[in-house]
Order: sequence, then structure tokens, then C-alpha cells
Amino acid sequence: MYFCPHCGNEVESEEKFCVTCGSRLPSNLNERFSNNKSKSKRWIYPITAVLVGCLLLTIVYGIVLHKRDQALELYEEASQIALVGDYDQAKSVVEEAINNYSSFPQAEELKAFLTIAIEMEQSFADIASMREEGQYSQAIETLIAHDRNIENYNGELVSKVKDKINVLKTETRMDEISSIYESNPDINQLKVLLWELERLNSEKAEELHLDVKDKLVSLTYQEGTALIQKFQFSQALRLVEETLNFVQDSDSLINLRKTIEKEQLAFENQQQQRIEQALSAYESEETHNKEYGIEVISINTETEDEKLKVIGEIESVATVPLHSVLVHYEILDDQQNVLLTNEVYIQPETLYPRETGNFEFIHVDAEIVGKRVSAKIKEITWYLE
Repeated sequence: MYFCPHCGNEVESEEKFCVTCGSRLPSNLNERFSNNKSKSKRWIYPITAVLVGCLLLTIVYGIVLHKRDQALELYEEASQIALVGDYDQAKSVVEEAINNYSSFPQAEELKAFLTIAIEMEQSFADIASMREEGQYSQAIETLIAHDRNIENYNGELVSKVKDKINVLKTETRMDEISSIYESNPDINQLKVLLWELERLNSEKAEELHLDVKDKLVSLTYQEGTALIQKFQFSQALRLVEETLNFVQDSDSLINLRKTIEKEQLAFENQQQQRIEQALSAYESEETHNKEYGIEVISINTETEDEKLKVIGEIESVATVPLHSVLVHYEILDDQQNVLLTNEVYIQPETLYPRETGNFEFIHVDAEIVGKRVSAKIKEITWYLE
């Protein structure tokens, strides 16, 4: 069997040209055998080229994987640095990760967030200045804008930044509430402050909440008592009810509400009694009961936690039950100057003959707290059956 030395296809011994490739065949038949071997060697070159190409691809792929792994390590390092608050250094590291491996969307996102975080850190100093200058609304608006800027991001680092923003919001709002409280707010303003403080989660807010609550109860009690003295029972009752919506556990206001209801009824009954009593002379016992039915046992003051507490005890020396006993007292300084006057109902609401009653009132007024003061009863009034 013979082969063409040019293309390697089989030929006949008597043929002079290859019927496949058209080349002239050697006249020496032996040369038609050796060319078959050269054909088989042609396959070596493409195989070698393929192997070399695969090797190059493997090397390139290995380099890419190595750069990706390096970028991942740098990304993790940047995340840890950012968690401790060094955003500038973290941004530098994550940029190095992006340079090593450009197709890294997580790193690009971290870089974008760190850019925002750096800007926020720089603005926190401005927020501190706003708080010092009393520009609380502007400071809160700036913090809200920061919140909006990172609302599309998530993760541990983002949560940490959001927590810091929330803390600054709480502190700024506390500064504003404290400023309002120090400016002697009225009852309606105190109710708003109380509602605001209940929404804030901080130890300072809890402490101020107690002070605002005591102040609200004190002012409500004073105004309610003043309305009673003007016989404006409906207004007094409405005032107390509205405040009790904010301080449901105030025993003094609960008792004042009961007193208002009973005193209103007593007032209406007494109006009728006055008509009847105008037709007859007062009995000596009745006169005694009306004018001398109460004896003072004691009245003292105590100072605690920047609050002044007035405590007293009286005894009924009347022969009939006394209702709605109201003690009018004065707070005096060490020179016996009157600092303020106040009125408070004794408990229980009805005093039977020889029964003692107690009264207590807490003052939070800045002008008397911390001074050496004493209390003096000016007048006591009550109703008979």
C-alpha cells in the first residue's frame, strides 16, 4: 500500500499524480512509504498549541482568583476598620480592594456608604454647635436628612451609624425639652412635654419625666383649687380630668376630683341651707362648729430631692362631721417674709368629732426650693352637714 507524501492519502503504484491533492507522485515507490509518517507528525503541532493555550488560561485564571481573594480580604479588613469608626482608613482599604478586583459591587457599595459616613461625621460637630446655640429644630432636621441618605443601605455598620444618629436625635430633643421646662411652661405645655418624654428611651428622659409629672400635678392642683374657691366646679372638674389622662396614678388629683364632686353637691345643698338658716338664729353649737371646729396639731416642711414638702395634721373639735376641710397656708423665709401662699384639702374628706386629718403638698417652685423656709397656717375653712 502506497501513500501520497503531500497529503497522506492512499494512492496506486502506477499513478503519477495524487487524485486527492493533484500533486506529482515520486517515481521511486519507496518514497511513497516514508511520507505516511510525516502525515502523522502534523497532529503534534495543534495539540501542542491547545495545551499551551490551556496552560496560559489556567495561569490567567489563577491570577484573577488570587486578586479576587486579596480583594475579599481587603474588603473584610475595611469592614472591621469601619466598625471601630475609622471611616477614612476604611475607605482607603476598600479602594485598594476595588483596584485589585474591579468587578466587586459589594466593595463599591461600602465605598459609597463610607463617603456618606465621613460627611456625616464632619457634620456632627456642626450639630453640637446648633444644640449649644438652641437651634434644636435645625439640628433635628439635619439628623433626619442623614437618616434618609442611608435608608437604602443595610448591615451591621449601617445599624451602628443609625444608632448613633438616633442617640443624637434623643439628646437633641432632650436639650430642647429641658430648655422649655426651665422656662416655666403652663399646664398645656407640660402635657406636651410629658407626651414627648414618654417617646424617648433614655435615663435622663425618665428622670425629667418625673419632674414634669410632679410640676403638672402641682399646677393642676393649684388651679383646680382656685376654681373651686370661685365655685367654678365644672371647669375645675374638667381641668383635673384632662390632667389625669396624662398622670393616671396621681392620688392627689384623684382625691381632688372626689372633693370637687362632693363640694359641688355640698355647695348646692348649702345654698338651700342658707335660705333656711337665714330664717332662724344660729345655735351656739352651730356657731362653734362653723368658727372653731378645727384645731391645728402640727405643720412642718421637709426638703427632699430639690422639692419642698409641706406636711400637717389637724383635729376636729366640732360636734358634727366637717366636710371639705381646706387649709390655707403660707411659706415664709427666715425673715418671716411670705414667699407664696397655697391651699390644700385634708384627708379624709369628712372629719368626725375628735377625728384627726392630714394634709400634704409638694412644691417644685425654683424660688423656694433650697431656701430655709417654714410654713404657717393662715386660715382653715370647711363645710358642715
